[in-house]
Amino acid sequence: MKGLDLAHFTSIRRISLTEAIDADSRNNPNHSALLPRNPVLSLTTSLHFIAKHCPHILSLSVEPNHKALRKENVRRFQELVGAFGQVARSCEVLGTVKLGLRRSKQAGEHWIKRVTYVKLGLLDVKYEDKMRVMGGWVDARLTEIVAIHPHIRFQFYEKVVLG
Repeated sequence: MKGLDLAHFTSIRRISLTEAIDADSRNNPNHSALLPRNPVLSLTTSLHFIAKHCPHILSLSVEPNHKALRKENVRRFQELVGAFGQVARSCEVLGTVKLGLRRSKQAGEHWIKRVTYVKLGLLDVKYEDKMRVMGGWVDARLTEIVAIHPHIRFQFYEKVVLG
């Protein structure tokens, strides 16, 4: 990256990637042809950047693009899971990972957009096991996002996970 001092990224402690970071930008006239146009690929690229340049993060929060995940092929899906594993391996002090589940919920005549997070605590996990634990957890959570209809999934997490 020309003109950007990557050394500043080593001091970052918390990172949050929202749907805006992985939004499909095909219709954006300012979009560079070199940047990924696929939201899942964009998120994977961002995670690889974090793994390489942000070794001291304490927490990572990600709101993946659910619609794009459902359309993605298995190889790209596994690359995303692997990118999460690389973050766990490269960021030794990473203690918390959250995945945001964006859902719309009907409240009377209106729909309310809401984000519910599922959280993985890595503080008590040995460094040698972090990559495996993170990969398995992310794979399971992303598979749920892909497999369960959005409205049903939101109700499931509200009732079962959140109590």
